[in-house]
Amino acid sequence: MAYALPLEEIVVDTRETLRYYASSPRETLATGDYSLVGYTNRITIERKSVADAFKSTSPLKNKKTGRSERDRFLREFGRMALMDWAAVVIEGTRSEVIDWHPPAYIKGRRYTGASVVGTLDNWSVWYGVPVHFEDGRAACKRLVPRQLKLARGYVDCGPGHKHMRSICPNCGGGGWLAHRVGCHETRLVSYADR
Repeated sequence: MAYALPLEEIVVDTRETLRYYASSPRETLATGDYSLVGYTNRITIERKSVADAFKSTSPLKNKKTGRSERDRFLREFGRMALMDWAAVVIEGTRSEVIDWHPPAYIKGRRYTGASVVGTLDNWSVWYGVPVHFEDGRAACKRLVPRQLKLARGYVDCGPGHKHMRSICPNCGGGGWLAHRVGCHETRLVSYADR
């Protein structure tokens, strides 16, 4: 399979157990699961399966630590917001997340797939970190190199550069616009080119 970037340029976090690219270099990343060689403190992508998305947004606290995965993931969103470019990819469509049946430890807690999607949508707006819901693991595996290539163009050239035009993976048009909001950059998708 041909990817948008050579796999040697994609850095995979050492803690990523279900990595997409076996031949990619491994490094401990401060935030996220995927980045680019030379950009590990500026660009990141966090991967989540549908089960991970439930666990990472659930308000249930760990009995040993007294903390929830939600708290940890919220702090991660905060770190991603301070980077030059960041995104989250979910290995499932919005419908799959909404219809997913949570594991027994969440059942009966009134925490549904709609709650997960709503939480991720809110955090995406609050922190300016886009969340991509894709149709399974294979679609995410193809999306990550495209997004990293887009991110490198954004970081190197800025939002108005030709690399940024007509690249939105969801609508096929637009691009990333950046502007300052408070202490971090917010990224918005422009649909003007649709």
